[in-house]
Amino acid sequence: MLIDPSSWGLLDPLLEASLEIGVLEDHLDLVESQVVYLQKSHRLQVDTYIKKEQLTPDDPEWHEALQHHYHWIDFLLPRFLRGPFLVSLYAVYESVVTEVADVMRDRVSESRRLAEYGAKNLSFLQRAAKYYREVLAFDLCLDPTTWERLDALRELRNALAHANGRLDVLQAKKKGRINKIVSEFPGVQVDYGCLIFDQAFVAETARLVKTSLEDLVARSNTENQKAKNV
Repeated sequence: MLIDPSSWGLLDPLLEASLEIGVLEDHLDLVESQVVYLQKSHRLQVDTYIKKEQLTPDDPEWHEALQHHYHWIDFLLPRFLRGPFLVSLYAVYESVVTEVADVMRDRVSESRRLAEYGAKNLSFLQRAAKYYREVLAFDLCLDPTTWERLDALRELRNALAHANGRLDVLQAKKKGRINKIVSEFPGVQVDYGCLIFDQAFVAETARLVKTSLEDLVARSNTENQKAKNV
């Protein structure tokens, strides 16, 4: 007897969205495990070098080696491993929000897609919130704290994707918004003119995004089911 694929949720129109959400934690775990591995690996290289050269704290080379090590683990690793994860995290958010909107617009017989709605000067979050509210009669995000974090993530994503996290190449207005985020979120820092992120900030941001998307998918499925039963 063939197994009914509906028992696996394979007929769920938002299955792909749910899978994208579900992999976020695994992705972050992989990133952080790589950070730990590279930190230990690099420290082993430094210790081997110091032992081989018989360096002591009285030698300038000893201090140079450790300075290079801490620059690597405190600046380069957080910048080039956690930064790209935040870019991917925001991409997943946009993707799922768009997919949910496409499914829900069929319920309200709306021809306009999310990408076609709203003024061009609106950010994706502004346009999406407006579309959900005015076209779908549905709340995109119910939690103000999460919405604030999403907007911060949007700004950080843009700085990372378009300027590699370097503030010196950002326009003054955008640089001002990034500096505001730095002042409001302790886990976001600027070192050597570049954005870096600590583990706690990235983990909390990922948790809020995942929770928000799971809630959105669950609420939209409920609404779609109600529409089918009418």
